[in-house]
Amino acid sequence: MRKITFLFLLSFAFKAAFAQTIELKKDLVISSSVNVIAKEYKIAADTSLNKPVILIEGNNITVDFKKAVLTGSTGKLSPDEFYGTAIIIRNSKNVTIKNLFARGYKIAVRVENTDGLHLENCDFSYNYRQHLNSTPEYEDISDWLSHHHNEKDEWLRYGAAIYMRNCNNSVISNCTVTNGQNALMMTDCNNNIIKQNFFCFNSGLGIGMYRSSNNQIISNNLDWNVRGYSHGVYQRGQDSAGILIYEQSNDNLIQYNSVTHSGDGLFLWAGQTTMDNGQGGCNGNKIIHNDFSFAPTNGIEVTFSSNIIEQNYIEGCTHGIWGGYSYNTAIDKNYFINNRIAIAIEHGQHNNIQQNVFAFDSTADLGDKTKTSSGIRLWANPVEPSDWGYPKYRDTRSVYTSVTENIFSGIDVPVDIKQTDSSEAINNISDKAFKKDSISNVVLNNEIKQKVTAYIFNKNTLLPAPKNSSRGRKYILVNEWGPFDFNSPQLVLRKQDGDVYEFEILGPAGKWAVHQLKNAVIKEPQQHHVPGTIKAIITNKNDYAVVLSYKGEKVVDQFGHTTDKGQPYLFSSSYQQQTSLWNVAWFNADSSLNPYAHYEAYKQLVSGKPTATGRFDHIRFNWWGKPVKEVTEDYFATVAETDVNLEKGKYELGITSDDGVKIFVDGTLVIDAWNPALFQQADLPHFRKELQLNAGTHHIRIEHYELTGFSCLTFSLKKKA
Repeated sequence: MRKITFLFLLSFAFKAAFAQTIELKKDLVISSSVNVIAKEYKIAADTSLNKPVILIEGNNITVDFKKAVLTGSTGKLSPDEFYGTAIIIRNSKNVTIKNLFARGYKIAVRVENTDGLHLENCDFSYNYRQHLNSTPEYEDISDWLSHHHNEKDEWLRYGAAIYMRNCNNSVISNCTVTNGQNALMMTDCNNNIIKQNFFCFNSGLGIGMYRSSNNQIISNNLDWNVRGYSHGVYQRGQDSAGILIYEQSNDNLIQYNSVTHSGDGLFLWAGQTTMDNGQGGCNGNKIIHNDFSFAPTNGIEVTFSSNIIEQNYIEGCTHGIWGGYSYNTAIDKNYFINNRIAIAIEHGQHNNIQQNVFAFDSTADLGDKTKTSSGIRLWANPVEPSDWGYPKYRDTRSVYTSVTENIFSGIDVPVDIKQTDSSEAINNISDKAFKKDSISNVVLNNEIKQKVTAYIFNKNTLLPAPKNSSRGRKYILVNEWGPFDFNSPQLVLRKQDGDVYEFEILGPAGKWAVHQLKNAVIKEPQQHHVPGTIKAIITNKNDYAVVLSYKGEKVVDQFGHTTDKGQPYLFSSSYQQQTSLWNVAWFNADSSLNPYAHYEAYKQLVSGKPTATGRFDHIRFNWWGKPVKEVTEDYFATVAETDVNLEKGKYELGITSDDGVKIFVDGTLVIDAWNPALFQQADLPHFRKELQLNAGTHHIRIEHYELTGFSCLTFSLKKKA
């Protein structure tokens, strides 16, 4: 048997070595081993994701692209405009793809119904990603992701470098995906090995799994897969993650990965099936010896499931582990440092937390201005959501948790147990006492010392960080296209003291010089090093710009454009505020309100006396209930108006709304999103319009209506460069 296998492999290698050499072209079909002539191929795909530039189909095929570059969407400049699929591999066995560069597509490689795929040494960076609407000053909730359904490939709307469905026994290794949205997405994929890849600096997911089990995710860099973060302002992550495990994905091994600075490090959710009927979950996953540090939200989120979490390093997260409704979960021998709450579990059952180290430094900068720390919090809520099926079919008490042999050093509240029955915290060592509420049947038997010294985790056992990067949540810098990747210089405002602004300069080593200043004077330093810091006196905080010129290492910007070593590259920090006051009026209606079908009736409603009014310096509203006390939660209309004085130039108007909205500028309708069908999808839509405006005063009017449920209205106006 071994001889036969050896001869087969020898024959396979021989065929690959003497394969035909080809050039790439549109609608190419590959069914046997080939080598590709290495050059750039600019080939736009079809707009349909089901019709690729290249189709690969067959068995025992090796395609060596020899570092050829396949570039799509050649007429498009913005990543949210990229379209089409570069390559589809389908209905095949034992296909090997090597040394391919593909960029500028909605999907770089799509694999379906294929066993034994090998994807090696490929680079699928700079493909599709959404245009984000959140700014450093405020969060726009249209940026939130929703992964709840993928039975019909709903995830395709987000794009992916690699998208796999019904693929087993594959190996994906030494591949790179950066500055996209999602690196690798897998549905119904089992027994695959994902190892030694660099999936970093994407605005959605590093790896996503849906109904995918028995996979091995080993020794990958999955750092800075993040959105929804502005240091010290908001820190929600918006359901981005380094690793996503969703909907009945079981028995996966997650080991030796670096998963830092991502929305969640690992986000595991049982799935809608479990939420509806209480069955299943994402169970038996082993999460061992990874670095899940500096997540804006949770280093690890594991909910409604049973898993093993062991020997991980978790630093600087809002929650080290969020384990709501987890059960039979082992949390052993992990190292938690400088998290606001190390372990938070609501409605947990039969969980075992043992031999972990919890340490806190009160100077840790989590960006939320808090110095209060908790080690372990266990609790139950008196009322659970009425739209969940899970508590109707399951016992959801918080009960039977064991906290044993842990070390707590410098934690304000080492253990806090509320509304939790028949649990124990024994044989722990702490420098502060534990807490429990009076009605809990909980045993506390621990050693309290005046000072506890926790051992120091050996960080040399973790994967190294990406080149030029720095650790800490303040280095999560997200703009409208995703996270900063440290491959170009960036000027970051860190501190304001009156009119003195302190900036940090990040990026590859080099020197800076002043290129242009607006309402700013550089105060110091004399040495112009990158990385480094500078101070500037800002004479108009509402309208300034500091533009610097960099010379040093090769620069690669966020879109993959390069500036050669030693050539000048401009980077800046600027702020320009459009100031105006908005007059806002609300009008109560009832269920007969149908503005889409009867716009004239809507206009008649809002021409009458308002139910309530207000004046605001912004339009950034998220209403989970009544917008103001006089207005009903559902069925109301909103009208907002302002006059704004602008310089001549090109401007972008943006609006996030739920439900319908119209925007008029100087009496002309410029955005019409009035159809309620637009708001019946998982993602909240955002609408944009570019206008060329003359200098002077312009009148802006927003008309909005709300039917039922959540409602929001967020408006932006910015001058284009």
